[in-house]
Amino acid sequence: MDLLRSVTDLIGKKGDSAVWQGIADHVLTGSPLNGLPPGGFETLARLGLAGQYSIARLPQSGPLTEFVGGLAEVPDDVLQRWIGVLGALLSTWPPSEEPLDPTYGLDAVLVQLNSLWPPFDDDVVRPAGLDHAWLEKVATLCVVEPAKPLIWAFGRALPTTVSTTVLELPGYEAAAVRHAAAITAEVDVAKPDAQRDAWYMLRSLTPESLTHFVPMLVPIVASTDAAIRRDAAPLLGVPGVLGELRRFIETAKPAVRSAALKALWATEDPEQRRWAHERATADRAASVRDLVSSWDAQLAAAAEPSTEAPPVDLRVPVTPELREKLRQLATEGEKVAGLPGRTGKYTFSDAELAPVFETLETGRMFELQPRGAELHPNWVADVLAPHVGAVGPVVATLLLARAGLLTRPTDGLSYAASRVYVRCYEETGRPEPLEIARIFDAVGFDGAAVLAYWDRGDYEGLRGLWSDEAIAPFARHALPHYLTMLTSPDVWYSDDDAIYHAIATLQGDLPLDAVDKLLRMGLGQQKTYRVLAQDAVAHVPGIADRIAAALTDGKATTRQVAAQWLQRINHVAAVPALETALRKEKNELAKAAFLDALQGLGEPIESYLDHEAMLGEANASVTKGLHKELAWLDWSALPVVHWAESGDAVPLPVLQWLTNQAVKAKSPEPGALLRTYAALIEPAERERFGRALLDAWIAEDTRLPEPDEVQDPDFADWPVGSAIGSKGVLAVVAACAGADVVPVAGGYLKYWYGTRSAQCKALVVMLGWIEQASATQLVLSVASRFRTKGIQEEAVQQAAALAERRGWSLDELADRTVPYAGFDETGRIELSYGDRAFTAEVAPDLTVALADETGQPLKALPAPRQSDDADAAAAAKKTLGAAKRELKALVQAQTTRLYEAMCTGRSWLAADWQLYLNGHPILRRLSQRLTWIADGARVFRPLDDGTLTTVDDDPIELAPDAVITLAHDTLLTSDAVQAWQEHFTDYELVPLFQQFGRGSYLLPPEKTTDKALHDFEGHLVEAFALRSRAGKLGYLRGETGDGGWFYSYEKRLPAIGLTVELGFTGNLLPEENKTVALTELAVRGRGHQALRLSDVPQVLLSEAYNDLRQLAADGSGFDPAWQQTTGR
Repeated sequence: MDLLRSVTDLIGKKGDSAVWQGIADHVLTGSPLNGLPPGGFETLARLGLAGQYSIARLPQSGPLTEFVGGLAEVPDDVLQRWIGVLGALLSTWPPSEEPLDPTYGLDAVLVQLNSLWPPFDDDVVRPAGLDHAWLEKVATLCVVEPAKPLIWAFGRALPTTVSTTVLELPGYEAAAVRHAAAITAEVDVAKPDAQRDAWYMLRSLTPESLTHFVPMLVPIVASTDAAIRRDAAPLLGVPGVLGELRRFIETAKPAVRSAALKALWATEDPEQRRWAHERATADRAASVRDLVSSWDAQLAAAAEPSTEAPPVDLRVPVTPELREKLRQLATEGEKVAGLPGRTGKYTFSDAELAPVFETLETGRMFELQPRGAELHPNWVADVLAPHVGAVGPVVATLLLARAGLLTRPTDGLSYAASRVYVRCYEETGRPEPLEIARIFDAVGFDGAAVLAYWDRGDYEGLRGLWSDEAIAPFARHALPHYLTMLTSPDVWYSDDDAIYHAIATLQGDLPLDAVDKLLRMGLGQQKTYRVLAQDAVAHVPGIADRIAAALTDGKATTRQVAAQWLQRINHVAAVPALETALRKEKNELAKAAFLDALQGLGEPIESYLDHEAMLGEANASVTKGLHKELAWLDWSALPVVHWAESGDAVPLPVLQWLTNQAVKAKSPEPGALLRTYAALIEPAERERFGRALLDAWIAEDTRLPEPDEVQDPDFADWPVGSAIGSKGVLAVVAACAGADVVPVAGGYLKYWYGTRSAQCKALVVMLGWIEQASATQLVLSVASRFRTKGIQEEAVQQAAALAERRGWSLDELADRTVPYAGFDETGRIELSYGDRAFTAEVAPDLTVALADETGQPLKALPAPRQSDDADAAAAAKKTLGAAKRELKALVQAQTTRLYEAMCTGRSWLAADWQLYLNGHPILRRLSQRLTWIADGARVFRPLDDGTLTTVDDDPIELAPDAVITLAHDTLLTSDAVQAWQEHFTDYELVPLFQQFGRGSYLLPPEKTTDKALHDFEGHLVEAFALRSRAGKLGYLRGETGDGGWFYSYEKRLPAIGLTVELGFTGNLLPEENKTVALTELAVRGRGHQALRLSDVPQVLLSEAYNDLRQLAADGSGFDPAWQQTTGR
């Protein structure tokens, strides 16, 4: 007992020693306890009691360790008093006013054991006697049942490490068997998290011991979590489990029955499969019966002969040419190592290369060293890459492995290696993904795992190079890895769509477990993955029926997503199932989704609506209370609206109900129900209501703090709240509002893009649903060019969705929704002052020309006379001002669009061109200042009267099916270019933008497979001059990377899915005006993958090249030491 005195003396030196001596007296003699020290974290940590809140590790020797290690030998009364002290100290952290729970003492002992002898440490030697028998005694002294520590550990009522301490204490298995009945009675394992915790405690028990836990084992082996079910599969061999599982199936819910039957099927035991097949066939739930078709398909696929590629033979003939090539690599490596500023190793010694030759000759892989020959990573690009086509993928892989550059330390293929395989494939047509995986298998890696990790999208990925046909064999080979990556919570990169794309290349040829996982994800709550998972199973036979079965799922959100999915795949056969589900549905959001789906599948939604019942439903819903996110909305401030047909006022509860539903749906997209009821409101009033609602939402979102709320004067003009939680309000705006909300939304986007991205995205979605040309054009404008990439991508998605709803392409959407800016079809506006009127007209120079009633030009509208109608005159001035503003914005946006159309090679059928461009009151003025080509040969320009002329002033007519494109330097001869330039000069026409005279860039034959141009690499320019010029040329700052650095300016072309990227040595945000160097020009497509330059549209490449040339001309020229100059 002297040890306890040593413990209290040691701890007492840190504070109140008298109190600690009193504690020692109390524990040893039973004398009254006169007080406890403050229960702070430091006190707990010194006693090893902080492990409950942070993992405390105390020395493995010392008075405390020795004292606690000997507690098995002390009298029960001393032990009980020591436990009481620990429990009392622990109960004060965190502070609590509740009476002391006796279990605090037991909890404290477990935490102390965990801190003094931590789990997961093979070097820890636990004292004899501190075992489960002793722990049961401690529980009894704490006035709790002896099984309590095990019940806590199985139910994870303790931190993970403390549960592990319980598991690692001697005598665990015997104690678990002894208390099996209490554990199974008190620990609920109905849900996956609980199943996972219980399985953690069970997995070390012997099969004989596990027989005592059969009631607990059955829910675990039948877990709806596939990972748990797979890990726990050996439990099916425990005597009694199979019989109990069959009985369990009869009373379980459909999802659990399905999981249990899958577990039986996974055993591959013929008898268990026969029983599972019969039981699933007879099940009353469609979701369970669906298992049968999947199993049958699985059996049929298994019966087919294997098409798996054979292993790769590492033996490659070591020819004189190969030896010479490797010597050449060594020579070039030495040269690179000698360049200024180079450090590190760039070549192999003969001894280091010898194992490579041995492997090539024998096929036996040399031993992989952790760091290989430690060549510099730049060795790959500077030395190996130019020769990879000559040496081939096997030799290249062995060299990378010998250099220590084949894989990354953490997961997959190194970036350097990925570039080698990409270049090898581009030059030789191999290797394809499966061959790479097989090479890795031969080298000693799990090739499927390595390449699956590569496909996460960090670098090139599979999709960036190979066709779907080339990816599919590898996807089949790597499918288990892909499924693990998608469902494992530990895989952080599982949001990359490349994985789903790879699975989709299998065209529905998927095993049952893959279909099940993807179906769950397709019906799940994570919107990021949902559509990707749906696409991955799009070709699975019978998948539509399985989706339709989910219309009766127990979760309302699942029913809602199922309806949306059926609409998305246009499964008309699901209409009866949707109608049946709609009649039974009680959940408002699911009901709205059913109506959306029915309307999307061609059913008139009006036939499903009951207006009288709707009012009752609205009243009942509002009576229950509105969503908390609507607390800010003052309903009395909104305008009253009336039904268009009857003239009756729309009851406020109806407006509140529709808005409340939209907010609960958490989406700015208006559903079919909302759109239908909004359309029944008097149009002008409906638009005023929508505008007022948007104004209120923005006012709440940008609400400033009251004077007494301001804590920092620098933030006095910064909004204190956010209305993003009520973004569903914008769905009501979308269903109601007119064109007057477009500039309001546009102003918000322009001002708040940098700090309120979520709100900006919601407004873009709203704009996509407003049936106004100006709203559509704003979405298209944001999609084409916007400073924030996320907002721009949202606009691209909304534009594509709108085009799809209308059955148009994105280009057709852009053509057919150009507004008139208030002008009529002739390009005029009549401005009435009452008895007299004036005319505004779009002039050839794209300004507004004014004239009086006699045609006399005016510089401005005159002041009204006394005889004029004052209100009409004021309205005329307002109309003119709005027209001027809209015309200016429209001309700017359409000029950019037509320039991009020239760059991308956009074409029109002559009939569409005549209607939507030459026939448009504003676009025709723009078109007249451009040169066009018909059918690739006939060059013309439109005139004021709508006719067309050649460069020689000859009239020209076009057939309706003629193909029209914009002319450019690269498309005409030099003589034709000069003639058209003279034509414009002769007629004193200012081109809308420069089509001719910048020069034509023709790609040299040796660069056709290159993915970047480096013609101006090393040209120096000041950072601010680069930013200014790039902005004027239509480029925006590229994506910001780690540390706030960016390395490019980008011009995005969403209509064709391309981005032009002009690279430079980089700048740090906030930007500073330093000297930088241009690096490269690349054009990127899907997945941000660089295109071969030969695949880039000819005009686009020429214009981008000239942009880069112009940027270089603004600088000081080429600097041979540009890397050192810029500090790259």
